[in-house]
Amino acid sequence: MDRVLHWAKQTYDEYNQARSIPNSGVRFEEHLRFCIDPDDSASVLQFVDEWQRVDGANCGVACADAYLVTLPVIDVPVFMTRLKKQVADSLADFVIREIASPTELFPEFDLVVNCTGVGAHHFADDSDVFPIRSQVLRVSRPAGLHRSTRIYRKDDDFTLVLPRTNDVILGGTTQEGDWDRRVRQTDSTAILQRCGEVVPEIREAEILGAFEYSPMSEPTSAE
Repeated sequence: MDRVLHWAKQTYDEYNQARSIPNSGVRFEEHLRFCIDPDDSASVLQFVDEWQRVDGANCGVACADAYLVTLPVIDVPVFMTRLKKQVADSLADFVIREIASPTELFPEFDLVVNCTGVGAHHFADDSDVFPIRSQVLRVSRPAGLHRSTRIYRKDDDFTLVLPRTNDVILGGTTQEGDWDRRVRQTDSTAILQRCGEVVPEIREAEILGAFEYSPMSEPTSAE
């Protein structure tokens, strides 16, 4: 846990610096977090500059704890484009090729960092690695919606409303051991209903796409 807290602090500091860079894809906005179950990640509040406890009941959510926190919001397509350019400017080479085993990389390279995510289950023959299937929706962003909202509970569903620059991500599912990469309409319907109950503004938002996301996957429908 100490390592995780250390990484969290370093990450927060990096994003705090990036927010001042034009078109970095990083901005800081308010985040409402309603904890139906005790949230172990609340320990990271010690690192943020702005946060306060709020009464979830005043927002229509009965919960053990609730927080209003100012957090970094990462517009991933923008941020990753900039990050890739930084790497290229450092004279790194990008090579795309298919390999079947990590052994194919030696002795060509002295050091290999395995970032295959859940794909390591097969790639590195690691039976301890398993998928956690996460399906989300992408909808149009209602005018004036800036604050993100999350309802935390320890089950296979979570409620997330995350405004980005031009759209809003709605979540979601956390289905352990599920390798299915197809979009399920039942999940999409449930996600939209849960998110609409906590943030009514998104009920009339245009649905732009649904996709199943995990570290090994690509979007399975139009984004």
